[in-house]
Amino acid sequence: MKTKHHLLPQHLLSQLANKYQCNPLGINLRKVLKNLFHENPPQELAIAIDRFCIAALTEGHAWQQGSPANALHLGHTIELLIEIAYLLHQKNSKVKTNHKLPDRLKLLPAFLPMPLNAAEYKQPQLFLSAFFKYQCIQKWKLLLACFTESALGTGSVAEERPRPELLQFNLYLKKLVYTVWRRVMLDSR
Repeated sequence: MKTKHHLLPQHLLSQLANKYQCNPLGINLRKVLKNLFHENPPQELAIAIDRFCIAALTEGHAWQQGSPANALHLGHTIELLIEIAYLLHQKNSKVKTNHKLPDRLKLLPAFLPMPLNAAEYKQPQLFLSAFFKYQCIQKWKLLLACFTESALGTGSVAEERPRPELLQFNLYLKKLVYTVWRRVMLDSR
């Protein structure tokens, strides 16, 4: 089943198009998601996002995880995650969600601590909606570009952006990692 994407310029999905060399609107999201989490397990990606944000907030050359190319690669991975989340959000935006909390959740110990609340864990679409309600895809990508530039450079992203936005960026991205991972888990049942 093809998903309709109204008013979605393809340049907003540039990482998907670049990595998979095809039209991102026709991409097999299940395959892309499995590939993403095979290369970047959720806990490792969440930790990498913390390091990325710390480097972006710190004055001077603060990237400590190998060469600066690693920070650039992480920025591309985060952008890919945002694009995948956007497609998942568009695909499932008409799905009704049940706001009742489940009686019992089974969490894998390997993925704790889990930044999602019980409702978001049970229904990842709840957080995807909140993520894109907080900011549109264009603004997430612009903010990511500011963080990437600061992580690679000598300045701090705090000089350019308001403080609440900086804290929300880190929190929302880590929750996005687990939300998208959870979608993989639900789809593979």
